[in-house]
Amino acid sequence: MSVFRLDASIRVEGSHSRDIADIVEREWRNAYPGEPVIRRHVGVDPIPATAWATAVFAGYAPGESRTDEQQAALALAATLTDELIAADALLFAVPEPEEQARRHGRELGAAVAMAAPKAA
Repeated sequence: MSVFRLDASIRVEGSHSRDIADIVEREWRNAYPGEPVIRRHVGVDPIPATAWATAVFAGYAPGESRTDEQQAALALAATLTDELIAADALLFAVPEPEEQARRHGRELGAAVAMAAPKAA
């Protein structure tokens, strides 16, 4: 059993959503010792705001004519999708008042949604 953990707070210390997710993760690790936890910290390591749009439009371009930016966006979308698909459980630590953090979470979701049909 694996878990995908998304932290969206821009605060590393003093984040209540991160503190709550730490409790959930600790309980998960107690129940499933040695099982992997895949992490994304989009609050401190954000997904580029242009990634999903670039990946979507890259899908319309023939592979040989895609730019390096398009290739990178497609690779990122595929990686994010693979991480979510590989997980048996999802743990999202997303604070309510931080618009910037929510935007990063939406970017991840958009990138995954774009790549998901190709992953199936």
